Amino acid sequence: MADAVDIALADAVVASLAGGTFSEAISPARAFIPKYTLKSQTLDVPVVPAAKIIAGAGRGGSQYDYAVDVGVLKKLGTDKDADGKIGMKLVEEIIDHFLIAANRTIASPHAVAVSFENSPIFDPIHFDELSQFTSVVRIGFRVFRNNG
Repeated sequence: MADAVDIALADAVVASLAGGTFSEAISPARAFIPKYTLKSQTLDVPVVPAAKIIAGAGRGGSQYDYAVDVGVLKKLGTDKDADGKIGMKLVEEIIDHFLIAANRTIASPHAVAVSFENSPIFDPIHFDELSQFTSVVRIGFRVFRNNG
């Protein structure tokens, strides 16, 4: 049995990120609930299927807009400013990764990255109270499907 499109898309995002080149080593992984207790200064990159909107798209077809959240989580060391800069740079690189034409389209399911949201750019409460950099990039993907 094939996975739901939401899961297949999140898995494809994980694979794309795992094959990418970033300034920091990452090991992205799909998660349903991205709860982490960060114990070291490694980067955790959970990928979570987040939303789906369906609209008619002409005769017998539908437009599916999926959102996939990509988290960037890092326990801060003694130099919080430097670690914050590392996190911010990685978030920017993840967005840039999917803006590159070769990575904008996910083959299976055939989906195209059409939007990016990173608001807020990081969680100031996590930064201050948990000594953790937490940021989430929401990537919008569009899929057209025939209903017949």
